[in-house]
Amino acid sequence: NKLAEAKVQGKPLVVSHVPPAYRLNHGRFLLVARQVPLNPVTPDSPYRKQLENELLRPEMAITAALKLEALGPDSRQPLRVGLQSESPWVRFASAEALAYLGHSDGARDLAELAEKHPSLRSHCLTALASLDDAICLDQLAELMKRPDPQLRYGAFVALRSASEAHEAVRGVRVNDSFWLHHVAADSPPMVHVCTDRRAEVVLFGSLQPLKGPFSFPLGQDFTVAAKGDEPRVTVTKIAIKDGEPVPVSKQCLADVGAVVKTLAELGGTFTEVVEFVRRAETADALAAAVQYDARPRGLSVQQLAQIAGSDPSIERADLEVARAGQADVVPASYDLPTEADRVKAQPTTPAPEPALNRDPGRLFGSKRDVAPSAEK
Repeated sequence: NKLAEAKVQGKPLVVSHVPPAYRLNHGRFLLVARQVPLNPVTPDSPYRKQLENELLRPEMAITAALKLEALGPDSRQPLRVGLQSESPWVRFASAEALAYLGHSDGARDLAELAEKHPSLRSHCLTALASLDDAICLDQLAELMKRPDPQLRYGAFVALRSASEAHEAVRGVRVNDSFWLHHVAADSPPMVHVCTDRRAEVVLFGSLQPLKGPFSFPLGQDFTVAAKGDEPRVTVTKIAIKDGEPVPVSKQCLADVGAVVKTLAELGGTFTEVVEFVRRAETADALAAAVQYDARPRGLSVQQLAQIAGSDPSIERADLEVARAGQADVVPASYDLPTEADRVKAQPTTPAPEPALNRDPGRLFGSKRDVAPSAEK
């Protein structure tokens, strides 16, 4: 209706849509769209040459890459030149812009930077997930095998966001209560439980063994127990039959995945599964590492651009992420619940970001006031 009204009234109107490459990062689309020149920029334009030179300067690489990205496919070659730089800022900015332009030239650089620099991790993973390319998906699958918990789970979420049907992250919905994924079989064992955005258990590695003896209740209806000399676990549910409580027991391998599946077969929900993991961890019955909500966090692109001006090594940015609380850093762009998750996202308070400038010559910050001219 508003569109038709604007046409009738003869008002200037610009209609745009978010390209598929930006489906996981709408904020970047807004940044780039504001830098699209109204007049065509030729390959030999002084403006383009200036951006190409600024791209190779660490303190200006992020803003230059965004503006080159706004110029479209013709920016591929100078961005590929940026991949050869020794500066991590230049390589990051170039590889990220190439990904959103639809090119996988910087996929390996994004994976390497995601592993080395926590401050760039969420941006690199989002860029890899945004590009529908086998090379990028393979890089994410490999990152799921790395030892860093946030990197492993962040790569998993990124790959799942890119393609839920990908064999490396395919999971099942259990009892209409939670998602269960068994991934990265040839990697160190780790159990990850996500509770605040998506009810989900991700099991990394081929097995997540349990060691007895232990015995603990789960809620009011379940008990999990194991003897020290037996490689099996007994899961018991107290069912009601003819008005009387009747124990129903099943045995399974002494493995987290096997116990979770057995709990589900007996009617267990996500509540019992989370309690089982917590109690097993407290009882020191788990040989695998346990992580909760270990999503990667990072700084906004505005903050990164500001830090790049004074720190060519990225050390300061990594330190900022390491010491910041969860509320002080920015969630990954792909880290949002979907309709398939069937859970409501918890309200969060996003970190304040500088406002976009209406002056297309600058990317970040509020519009600068112009001092009135002195009266003559």
